[in-house]
Amino acid sequence: MAHYRVGVIGGGGGRGRSWANRVARWPKNDPHQLELVGIADILEIARNRAAERFGCKVYTDYVEMMDKENPDIVIVATPHYVHAPQAIAAAERGIHVYCEKPMCINLPQADEMAAAVEKSRIKLAVGFQHRFDPIYVALRNAVKSGDIGEVFQINAIYHWWRKEDYYLNSSPVPENKDLDWEGWKGHWPTEGGGAIANQIMHHIDLFQWISPSPVQSVFASSRVAKHTLVETDDNTSAIVEFQNGSMGFIQAGVAYQHDRDEVFGVYGTEGAIVHRKNDKGLFGIPRFFEDYRKKALKKAKRMWSYVPSLKINLNKAVMDNFINAVANDDANSISVDVNEGRKSIELLRAILLSQVHGKKITFPFDDKPTDYPALQHTYQDKDLV
Repeated sequence: MAHYRVGVIGGGGGRGRSWANRVARWPKNDPHQLELVGIADILEIARNRAAERFGCKVYTDYVEMMDKENPDIVIVATPHYVHAPQAIAAAERGIHVYCEKPMCINLPQADEMAAAVEKSRIKLAVGFQHRFDPIYVALRNAVKSGDIGEVFQINAIYHWWRKEDYYLNSSPVPENKDLDWEGWKGHWPTEGGGAIANQIMHHIDLFQWISPSPVQSVFASSRVAKHTLVETDDNTSAIVEFQNGSMGFIQAGVAYQHDRDEVFGVYGTEGAIVHRKNDKGLFGIPRFFEDYRKKALKKAKRMWSYVPSLKINLNKAVMDNFINAVANDDANSISVDVNEGRKSIELLRAILLSQVHGKKITFPFDDKPTDYPALQHTYQDKDLV
């Protein structure tokens, strides 16, 4: 049984606090044991809350936490723009890193992280736990196995809603002290994007993971459709072309107060699988089942003989995957390592740069970190024809 000392950077915030709680309550019968030894957070109220709840040492400075507590692993659960420097600092100290999504906010940061991981030989995993969801595993298997023939289209449609308080109440960061609100969300330099970088990032990863071949190009358009104060996107549409000639469509945002939906569809020459929220989807592989369009909720047996209705703890699954990779010294077994994590950043940046330059972005491309689009606010432009 291996024992690992764990520190959490950003452990006083929502996601970081959740990870600190999981580590503190790690099952005693697990083959690998985790011990929470320190939490770092720049906010005093967050540190005090963490100290009271978990009883571990708390720090303002994450470097001091790593140097004094000497953890084997750090969990990075901070605002997006500091993921890269924090992960690199850990790598330089020989500390393994579990980094929350997105891995960083641009490709130069991603490449710096990859170089640090390679130099230090530490393990780094990115927190895309939905790769363990049986639904998406089955979708990927259907594509890779050829069960639905040649895939010609993949659609990812996610209509969500966030109140403006979501942005206003996000943790203040020093970089935004001279702005109207100091929260890190809703600002390009600190969030690195809006809905597509935050809420939809899991599905950006799933989209390229399930796809039949690597992305070749992206043409995109975003708006600020609903929120009066943010500069980042709250509604985006993107047309994607893959190297093998198939196509994709991403339509997602957090402006959908009155109609929320989630659809992930894979369409092939011999069948299709369309997963909708609450499993209200369509399924059909004619050579397996005589009924091509089977309502998932009404007669699910045939669908679930291919897509198992398993319920698993996704956060435990992704952490188990990472801990096993550390224990076995096997970076290749990490579900999303630093190189795989770069792919979602590349797709994210292509979407943004398509708007900056007003054209299709073909892979690979140069990424200037300061390039962000000046988005049109649709509700302020009603007089435009």
